[in-house]
Amino acid sequence: MRMALGRMVVLAAAVVVTVAASGLATAAEYDRFLAGGWTGGAHRSDATGEFTHCAISMTYPKGIAVVYGLSRDGELDLFLGSEAWHLKKGGQSDATLSVDGARIGQFPAAPISENLLKISLGSGNDALEALRRGKSLTVNAMRQKFVFRLVGTAQALPRLQRCVESAMAAASPGRANPFERKDEARNPFKPDQGRTPRAYTRNEVADILARAGLRDPEFFSDEEMKQYPGFGHMWTYDGKIGFVSQFLRDPDATVDELAARFMARLTNDCRGEVASGAKPATIQGAFVFKESFVSCSGEKHDFHAYAVAVFEPARVSVFGYMGWGAEGRASAARETAKLGGALRQIFF
Repeated sequence: MRMALGRMVVLAAAVVVTVAASGLATAAEYDRFLAGGWTGGAHRSDATGEFTHCAISMTYPKGIAVVYGLSRDGELDLFLGSEAWHLKKGGQSDATLSVDGARIGQFPAAPISENLLKISLGSGNDALEALRRGKSLTVNAMRQKFVFRLVGTAQALPRLQRCVESAMAAASPGRANPFERKDEARNPFKPDQGRTPRAYTRNEVADILARAGLRDPEFFSDEEMKQYPGFGHMWTYDGKIGFVSQFLRDPDATVDELAARFMARLTNDCRGEVASGAKPATIQGAFVFKESFVSCSGEKHDFHAYAVAVFEPARVSVFGYMGWGAEGRASAARETAKLGGALRQIFF
């Protein structure tokens, strides 16, 4: 199970690198979202702090990452990436795209790294609408034929457009620049400069687990935890992996947004279909309690994660379990429910 999680983290990092290397800009990501199984977010320039583009990504079977990027000028680009490729930069050719067997056009294509091909789809709406409405995309490029199911694009591509519209509206004249980085800790997934929340100790986590009925958990060692940045403690139990993660609460993001961002990270490398769900938040005084679920179902993946998040005024603590297969899913849901009960007793 630990090896499977390790592969998940590595592949998730590869997708992030693919987005960052998209050529749209050297930019920091913010306002992450999950739509139709696609992981998305807005990006801003590291040099100016201004919004540059929004992007959505998904990793398909055989390890091919697909990224759609929509710039502030309305330019749509398609990126195909694979760690197994060794492309030669500098050359340019054309790529032909078809949706559900109907040709939508021939577009400029060029490798921008040895692992990444960029296809420029232009600023028209025809390609975007075809991709949104279709069921299957065929790409003929690099003397190869690629076929991708257009799973979730009916939800993800409109969300991508709204991402750009929202970012452009926020940056319009007369309004404060939301991308000015006065607070370097606004991204809860970026290491903070001196303003990290107080993390739970291993003994404190063990006490919470004991309240949930699990005594003497097998915690990952400090050395093992170095492989899983973003998690405070992890433990194994009955074929599952339990976890806790803590980060500063972003005052500019809603509870639902922060919970969705965290859960989306867990399936960044999904090579199948992503499903997610969440219960309405519960409020008690200064604390907010949120339960969420995310899964990846595919030919080689059947991953499920359940989590309960406690929102305090300044920090967020997320507890949960990851399981594999139908049995792991049921067990992860059951044990996370017990954790939720223990946390409610402590905070509420």
